[in-house]
Amino acid sequence: MHRHGAGVLVRRRETGRRALPPAMLLPVICVALALAGARLGAQSTVSSTQALALDASANAYIAGISLYALAPPRGQAFVVKLNRTGQPVYSTPLQGVALSFLAMSVAVDAAGNVYVAGATTGGLSTVNAAQPALASLQTDDPDAFVAKLDPTGSRLIYCTYLGGSGTDYVTGIAVDAAGNAYVTGTTDSADFPVTPGAFQSALRGVTDAFFAKFDSSGAIRYSTYLGGGGGEDVAGVAVSPQGEIYIAGTTSSPDFPVTAGAYQRSYRAGMADGFLVRLDPTGAKLRYSTYLGGSAYDEIRALAIDAAGNAYVTVTSLSDDFPATGLALNQPRVGVPTTFVTKLNNSGSALVYSIRFGSSSGDITKGIAVDPHGNVVVVGFTGANDFPVVRAFQGTTGNGLLPCGSASPFHPCSDGFISKLNSSGSAFLYSSYLGGRGDDSINAVAVHSSGGVYIGGTWTIETNPFDWATGVGFGAQVAKIAEAPLVFPGLPEPEVQASLQPGFYVAEVKLAEGQRAGYWSMEVAPAAGLAGGFICGGGIQDSTQPPGWAAFALARPATIRVQAIAQVLPGGAPAKFSMSARLLDGNRNQVGTDQTGTASLQFERSLGAGFYILELRGALNAPLAAFQLGISADTMAGPSYAGGYIVPGLSGFGAFYLPQQQDVKIKASGAPANGPEGAGNLELRLLDANRNLINSAP
Repeated sequence: MHRHGAGVLVRRRETGRRALPPAMLLPVICVALALAGARLGAQSTVSSTQALALDASANAYIAGISLYALAPPRGQAFVVKLNRTGQPVYSTPLQGVALSFLAMSVAVDAAGNVYVAGATTGGLSTVNAAQPALASLQTDDPDAFVAKLDPTGSRLIYCTYLGGSGTDYVTGIAVDAAGNAYVTGTTDSADFPVTPGAFQSALRGVTDAFFAKFDSSGAIRYSTYLGGGGGEDVAGVAVSPQGEIYIAGTTSSPDFPVTAGAYQRSYRAGMADGFLVRLDPTGAKLRYSTYLGGSAYDEIRALAIDAAGNAYVTVTSLSDDFPATGLALNQPRVGVPTTFVTKLNNSGSALVYSIRFGSSSGDITKGIAVDPHGNVVVVGFTGANDFPVVRAFQGTTGNGLLPCGSASPFHPCSDGFISKLNSSGSAFLYSSYLGGRGDDSINAVAVHSSGGVYIGGTWTIETNPFDWATGVGFGAQVAKIAEAPLVFPGLPEPEVQASLQPGFYVAEVKLAEGQRAGYWSMEVAPAAGLAGGFICGGGIQDSTQPPGWAAFALARPATIRVQAIAQVLPGGAPAKFSMSARLLDGNRNQVGTDQTGTASLQFERSLGAGFYILELRGALNAPLAAFQLGISADTMAGPSYAGGYIVPGLSGFGAFYLPQQQDVKIKASGAPANGPEGAGNLELRLLDANRNLINSAP
């Protein structure tokens, strides 16, 4: 770190990442850690991340299982905390016998207490237990368990069994601001513990869902069955800031309880339908309850909610009449399950969207999460080689469709997948495989308020293409997916900070000596926003290449004025350069129609407060040209961003005006255009209006 004159700080960061606007989004793995997977004697340990939660500081909490016996399956549950850089803080085993095929669930409260739930066939170390003993009568019939760990991970605040004389297991846990834990799962026990005044006090079918609330000390505040005369299986639970509880799953009950005004009030007479229920904070009243399905088999596999109370589910369907709207990235095939991502409004009365995606061979979703902008991230696994990919960091399957397992020699190994859908359900921001030559699955996903996406699952360690670990067998893994423009991890990001007087300034990026053509991006972040507008420039290519772009925020509604000019660089063929401009909102939904022009274009657009991106592209087969893009409005606030193409001798720049003295931070990034070389190093210069150098980096 070096200082150059009063009030100016120059810093060069070699490996840092940052949150950037969603222009030219690419998912980039920036933290990856193998939690387990070493050989245990003559037998490989098989371990798996089953659930994942984040706290406000972006610490990650992982719940999973390590198997030490395969027939019958026996293992030990564990909880691991990682700090925001991916370093372990603690790893705590939970004493007891957990069955590998029963999912673990995890949640964390604002104080850092960790809540974990699953199933066990005994040996649990109970503490302050609401149910201190295993109630199951059969050796291999599990009871559910619920445990709360203190913030250090070293002390159990409570740990209890939950179940009756049959089979009981938890598939979801959520926690509210007061430290109450909400658990849900499936039971076939006629004597499952329920509380007085429960919504449903008796088992009605072969299996029923159950739902229970524990207070912060581990006492059961209410517990109830939920189901009809067939069978229910629960996918997950979520709790709103108001304390309302959402439960989703699958039912074969024609008499499952539904409410007036629900989206689908009747069972479709197939093998199973999904169900989605919203309960009031007392757990005794249905806000809404609806079926969700077609005429064959439909299974809800994951659940999430947003701040407005809308519910999001993933569905595996064999029904050719499952309700669908808008986007469809595959065509249904008879006998092959189709994946849907479905959003219901907060009253449960209507679909907001229901989109079909995935491969032609069927895929299994394992988790879903919603970011603060309403974008949806879905994870799971697929054995197909035609899964849809968009801006993928792994564009093809890693397994080569190899056989997996001696018991099923013709079963192809699976790869994990991660797909992010925009807030309107109209397009994917990215979609990618993730896996090696063996069997891989992404089992859990969580999204932080800063935009980071965290995933956990099981990858075959010895064949992992990312070399996240060494060893044999299967390992529990967790990774963070950063979302950024075309920026490669580990490349330098020059940064300049300065305290500036009111006036006009230019931040300029050039290729370092010996660098080849590539892409650039820039963030200009004044403490109190810009005044008047933002001007940027760089290189632009034809419509098959990434655009030049600028991103900006409006503090309140305004009419913006946009002007763009382009000039073909020496050696360019056509006399006229044609280009188009497209305006997007912060979720990359298009605002208005494209504007077109030749050497210049200009237009005005009335916009509400918010974040916007303006993309500029050349026409098909247009040559490389230099562009300048100006956006003027009197309500710009916060950072502005720019990006484009860069070649030796061509600068990219962002120009801005400050109405008052303030601190400014400017960062730049480069990424290769072709292969691993090119635009890896940029030089960043800060100039005044007369182009006098104020400072530079490196």
